[in-house]
Amino acid sequence: MSKKTLSALWIITGLAALVLLAATIGVASKARAKAILNSEVYLSRTSSLNVLHDQPDRFSRIIATLKRGTAVIVREDAATEDGQTWYYVEARTASGWVEARFVNLEPP
Repeated sequence: MSKKTLSALWIITGLAALVLLAATIGVASKARAKAILNSEVYLSRTSSLNVLHDQPDRFSRIIATLKRGTAVIVREDAATEDGQTWYYVEARTASGWVEARFVNLEPP
């Protein structure tokens, strides 16, 4: 085979691998979201406060702020148009939506 043909095959193989990786990550993310429904999890934002919103959207109204490590129960999940996952959580003092990336299964 020529160098051009081999290069083209490597490019096609690489692109196919990237597509499969993206699909796998998407499926795993959805599976994790469903697995933690009704489970106790912990807020883990690196700053001292975690913000609960009234909608699964960063620009929605802020309902409450909770300290890092606060235990919450996940009641619902939602995916936004930009591919972010959000959880509707209940804490002892407030309930609202938090970005999934700020939720851990273990206390921080």
